Amino acid sequence: MHRLPLPFLLVSLAAFGLAGCEIIPAAKPDPTQFYVLSVPAIPTTREAVPPGAQIRLGLRPLTLPGYLSNTKNLVVRRGTNAVTYLTFDRWAENLDLGAGRLIAQRLAASARVSGVETYPFDRAIDRDYDLSIDIERCEGQIDTAGNAIALVVLHYEITTAGAGGKIVAQGTLAPAGQAWDGRDANALAAALSQTLLHAADGLVAELPAKLKQRFTPEDS
Repeated sequence: MHRLPLPFLLVSLAAFGLAGCEIIPAAKPDPTQFYVLSVPAIPTTREAVPPGAQIRLGLRPLTLPGYLSNTKNLVVRRGTNAVTYLTFDRWAENLDLGAGRLIAQRLAASARVSGVETYPFDRAIDRDYDLSIDIERCEGQIDTAGNAIALVVLHYEITTAGAGGKIVAQGTLAPAGQAWDGRDANALAAALSQTLLHAADGLVAELPAKLKQRFTPEDS
């Protein structure tokens, strides 16, 4: 049995070690992108509403269907029933929170509204009405012809404020979808933001007149 020279052994071990390092692949950058619902600006409306006629709203937590609430991935619907979750394109916040924030900003920008309180409500602040919103659709839609739009459908209910409030208005808002290219997730997030803003415009148009007497915490 022949012994190998020490230098030869050292060189062989070093080469083996380098070869072993190459087995571990280099780390790849995370391709995930995150998006928020937002618009460049929401101008304050200039309706002729006396300060005493403005209403204060309470905005309850928005609700979503399970296929939207159980994920943060942007969703694209193809046809009627098939939905695709965009693997690397995600909302930076829960969709109900982002949609609620945008709607609250639009409502607060109306001259008909003196303020918007979000849930949980401060018992020290009285309100005229409470607003409940169920979002049915908030996603990209691609039809069989390849036309792509951002689609929002929501149901709303406005009640007098407090527990057991009386319904004063309810309905469904489905504004015309904003077009997008069917590929760019950033464009989809922007189009959904604009479509949701149009739905909020519809909510402003449905706001009732001011109550003669507001709800106060003692009335609950």
